[in-house]
Amino acid sequence: MSENFEDKDQLRIQFQERFNEFFPDAKIEPSDFENISQTARDHFIEIVKNRESGETYQPEELNEAYKIIHTDEDETYVTRIKSEESEKVYLVNIRGEESTGAGGFSYSPISEKAVDAGVETRKKFQRQQLAVKSLEIMNALAQMFYKVPLHSNMARTVQGKGVWEKLVMLGKVTKFQEGHYDQYVFKDKQSE
Repeated sequence: MSENFEDKDQLRIQFQERFNEFFPDAKIEPSDFENISQTARDHFIEIVKNRESGETYQPEELNEAYKIIHTDEDETYVTRIKSEESEKVYLVNIRGEESTGAGGFSYSPISEKAVDAGVETRKKFQRQQLAVKSLEIMNALAQMFYKVPLHSNMARTVQGKGVWEKLVMLGKVTKFQEGHYDQYVFKDKQSE
C-alpha cells in the first residue's frame, strides 16, 4: 500500500532513497503535470483517452507526475492514476523532445502485487537496451511507491520474453513456473 507522508520534503527524500536502491543511475523528482515535457503530457493524455481496461479516468486525474533525470541524455516522465481497484503507473522515455518508448504497470492493493503491463520501444531506438532500462525503472517505481518488486504478466510477446530473459542473465530477475507459463520477478536488493 502506498504511504502518506505529511511533509513533502520527507516524501521526496524517502522516494529518492527507495528509487535509488533499485535504480541508482538517475534522480527522481516530483513535478506538476503542467511542468513536464509536452511530449510526455500528450502521451499521458492519450493513455487516458484510449484506456483498454474500461476504467474511467479523467484528464484532471493526471495530477501526479515525476521526472527521472538520467546520467545520459534521456529523461523519463511518470504519472500514477489511482482507482478503487488498482493503481496504474505509466512512463514515457524522452530523448530531446522525442519519445523513445513507453511502459507501465498496475498495482493491486488486494494482492499487493505490481504487474508489468508492457513496454515498447520505438523502432528507430531499438537495440539500445531501452526495454531493459524501462523494466528496471518500473521495478524501482514499484519499490518506491509500494515496496514490492515488479512481476511479469502472462501476455508477453517473443520480444518481451527476450527482455525478461536478458534480466535473468544479468542476475536481476528470478524466473519461475506458474502453471504452464514462465514468470519473472525482480529480486530484492538484499538477495543480489
